[in-house]
Amino acid sequence: MPEIAFEYFCHVCGHREDLRYEVPAAPDMKEYSIDCHSCGDSTNILITACPDCKESVRYFVSDLDFPKEIYSISLAYVELIAGIRSSLGEIIEQFEVPLPEQWSVELNCECGAEYVASIPLARFEDI
Repeated sequence: MPEIAFEYFCHVCGHREDLRYEVPAAPDMKEYSIDCHSCGDSTNILITACPDCKESVRYFVSDLDFPKEIYSISLAYVELIAGIRSSLGEIIEQFEVPLPEQWSVELNCECGAEYVASIPLARFEDI
């Protein structure tokens, strides 16, 4: 897994953090927490690299734990569908609802590659 070094400036106090992270090639993404050593603020970075050249990096910085939020929303949906299926069990013989397996984003690289990075979503097996 390639590593990337970069500077991050805290959006609360402006303190500079020198960071070094391993970056997985898409479709995998990795999340890291960036903790400011000056004010203690915490931010998350979701990061992936081009699967072709492995040089170009794409990232998403957010106060939210984005993979956790996406998974939590999908889990609530799966639990809702499971509840409906259970309540209809005596009325309807088969109740099927297709569930996406992943949340994905389409990305472009300077090398010309087009690729997808993704986060797994909750499944019926998870409840």
